[in-house]
Amino acid sequence: MATTIDITKTQKNASRIWFGLVIPAAAQYLTIGVDGTPDATENPARKLVGLTEQGAMITLTKTFTEEMFDEFKYPLERNLDQVGGSIKCAASQVLDEDLLSVATVGVGTPLTPVGKKAWTIGEGALSFTSVAAIAPTKANPAKFVVFHLYQAYNNAPFELALSRQTRSKIDLDFVALAIPTRAAADIVGALWYQT
Repeated sequence: MATTIDITKTQKNASRIWFGLVIPAAAQYLTIGVDGTPDATENPARKLVGLTEQGAMITLTKTFTEEMFDEFKYPLERNLDQVGGSIKCAASQVLDEDLLSVATVGVGTPLTPVGKKAWTIGEGALSFTSVAAIAPTKANPAKFVVFHLYQAYNNAPFELALSRQTRSKIDLDFVALAIPTRAAADIVGALWYQT
């Protein structure tokens, strides 16, 4: 069927990025409430990234190897080599301890001294989180679009401006890792919207 002009199929709305989510079972999806938040009972460790500079950028990547033969100028075969996904944002709530902990994964270790929030800097533990970007649809704000990476880590370098003229932000780049025990078609995450 040909695509028709349909303004209800466009998307423009603020998103929320959540991490610390539970990975749904095979053939299941992240449970969200009527307000678009991940279900608190199912996701007791859920955390909100909070305010961002320009919302979330969701990305799916793929790489192919093309088979070339001397007799043809064009590839005759191609194989899918790699598949990936990420959720990127510039987070503004830079003094949130949960956000700082996920932003410094691999190079920072949270501490619990009295009267302050602190992280030592050096080789830190590598940890992963389940992360989702959720936004109301433009056509019906009571329905939501969800991009969920089952297992991801922050791959962005930690940079934090301390300036009078510039609002501080922390870039986050949640990069997906595959879960090898899942079916190949459902190994990284899910993209879905409510109808």
